[in-house]
Amino acid sequence: MFIRLLRRTTTKNVGVKIVENERNSKGQTRQRILRHMGSVPEGKPLKALTRLAKFEMEKLQEQTKPTLFPGGSYVEEVVKTRMEPKDTGPLPIADARKLEEERRICLGFHETVGTLYEQLGIAKVFDAPEHLGMPDSCLDQDG
Repeated sequence: MFIRLLRRTTTKNVGVKIVENERNSKGQTRQRILRHMGSVPEGKPLKALTRLAKFEMEKLQEQTKPTLFPGGSYVEEVVKTRMEPKDTGPLPIADARKLEEERRICLGFHETVGTLYEQLGIAKVFDAPEHLGMPDSCLDQDG
């Protein structure tokens, strides 16, 4: 799985796709498009879309081949992005009241450990009293 950049001849934009190589019945290599991320002009928009495509590719890889600690480089990319200097110019927004939140990325200790806690199934162990060797009567607060 990799990111393919394809230059458009008519608009001079660059198309960004996530593709995967596979062989057909004749043994020939073919590229299967997994996601078309979009077409943008070169420069900052292309760099931003390529970075977004890397995040999406990691998400796709995690869905097809889960790992014990998913998205390690995702966290590194977010931290690196936060450290980059931001443009302080005006935002190209006509009316800020029409903005809608699409996605929120929050990274912190409780998000990371909470996700690991759920993936390892520790919550299931502590939610069920029979797994702890305690009878249900010990947990009753009335008697």
